[in-house]
Amino acid sequence: MEWHRLIADRLEALEMSQDDLAGAVGVSQSMISLYIRGKRVPPEHRWPSLIAALEIGEETLRQLPAIAEAMKAARAVDQQAAV
Repeated sequence: MEWHRLIADRLEALEMSQDDLAGAVGVSQSMISLYIRGKRVPPEHRWPSLIAALEIGEETLRQLPAIAEAMKAARAVDQQAAV
């Protein structure tokens, strides 16, 4: 499963709106929409709040190497932006 699909699936399972998730994570609803559509990768510092808000367990995280890859990609983008 791709990380963006996981976000969408957890929103549905928790009956949470994009607005609710945006408030919990500290981003706009439009940014959550971009995450869900796979158009943006959440930056590394957003993952802990996404994981907590979406109640994603450790076992799920271990089974999703795509999240680790997304975090690595976000880290690279953050580092480039700092240059």
